Parts: sequence; structure tokens; C-alpha cells
Amino acid sequence: MSTLELENIKHPDNSGDNIALASNGSITIDRQSTDGTIAEFRKAGTVIGNIGVSGGDNLHIASDDTSDVGIKFNGDGSRITPCNALGADKGSEIDLGEPGNAPFKDLYLSGGIQFDSRSNKLDDYEEGTFSPQILNGWGILNPTYSVNTGHYTKIGNTVLVHFRINLSGGSTNGNPVQIYNLPFTVGTITSNVACGLNGWFASSAGNTSNVFMGLEANGTTHYIYRGTSTSIASITGTDIGTGASMTFSGSYTTA
Repeated sequence: MSTLELENIKHPDNSGDNIALASNGSITIDRQSTDGTIAEFRKAGTVIGNIGVSGGDNLHIASDDTSDVGIKFNGDGSRITPCNALGADKGSEIDLGEPGNAPFKDLYLSGGIQFDSRSNKLDDYEEGTFSPQILNGWGILNPTYSVNTGHYTKIGNTVLVHFRINLSGGSTNGNPVQIYNLPFTVGTITSNVACGLNGWFASSAGNTSNVFMGLEANGTTHYIYRGTSTSIASITGTDIGTGASMTFSGSYTTA
């Protein structure tokens, strides 16, 4: 197989399209004025793809088969966009990856995900743990715990939580029990006790059926309630006792 050695193959007046091999080994292909193909690739004489320029200075790499799939590097807009074989925009037609057979692995973003024709952007997702506690003196004086752990998932401004508290000591009083140290402050979209976490007690002193935790707008501490035949009532330390075991789960919006 022969090799072709190139060095400064140019238009006679050095103004037209040209190709050159620099002394450092790099190849320069210079399309002087118009948009179009810079390099064309073929198999058995049939064009299968190209590297070209569109929009003046946007580089694109594309296939020339019936799928007409490409990507364009838009320097002015600092973005990479889908395009056809000529470098024209081709929105909402090209997938990234293939379900099941050839998915990409991880996606790392410093911003968010903006879905086309949607007004809101998904700019936050996180998971973590937290340690819920009973506010000292509110139902239980000097509470101690054998278990006080929870897990949360935050998607946008919505928080999904579930947690468990097992008391191991303290002294009871007649004050309503208040829980604090949820992972995020409750937002203003949640009006007074309009949003609640469902709960149950594995053991208590009594009066703890139909339990929920009412979440106060902008609140950091929250009361526990029980349903009655006609309304709701706060659950007190006397109700739950010092050996209570409680579990709550649900969702709320953040501030």
C-alpha cells in the first residue's frame, strides 16, 4: 500500500481551499468561504459520514445514511446540539444512548435538567439521613433514644421522608409532643397542618390511634396529632410514655 505525502497543497494564489501538513505532523484542511463538508468518509464508494462546517464557524460530525444523525459544536452558543448531515438543527428527533443495549453510564451536571416546553427546571436531587428528635420539655423532658434515625430523598422542592424514634428514657409531662430536626424547613406552600406525615406507635401509654404529624408552614418543629370521633387532638408526653416507639413517613415541600 502506498502512502501520500502532503505538504502545502494549496490554491495557486494561496486564497482558495487548501490542505497542508505542518512540520509538527498536524493536517490543516482549510475551507475558505462557504459552509459545507470539510472531510468526507466513504465505504465501498458510498458516503457514510462527514465532518463539516455550518453557520459560519460551527463544526459538525454526522452520518450520511438514511438516519441522518449528527452533533454540532456551537462555539458561539457554548453548546452541543443534534443536527443532520448538513449541520442543520434536528431537534426532538435524536436519542442519546439506547435502552437496554447501549445506555450511557452516569451523567454529571453542574446545573439542572430543562425539559423542552416545560416552565420548571429540575435542578436538585439528593439522598441522605437525618436524626429526628423530640423537643426537650415538650411531652418528654430530657429524652434519650435507642433509635432516632431517618432517611430522605429530595427531588426539586419535594422531600420524601421516613424515620423512626425509639425512646429509652426521660420523664413525661402533659405538653404536646413536638418533633424537630427534619432535613429541610417546610415551605410556605404547605399551609398550617394542611400537610402531614402518616405515623404509628408500636408501643405507648395509649390514645395514639389515627396518628399524623402536622407540618407547619416555615416550621422547624411539628406537633403530633391523633384523630378523634369529631376532630383532632394533640398527642402529649403522657399519651406516649417514656418507652414509646414511633414511625412516620410522607412528603412535604421545602422553603
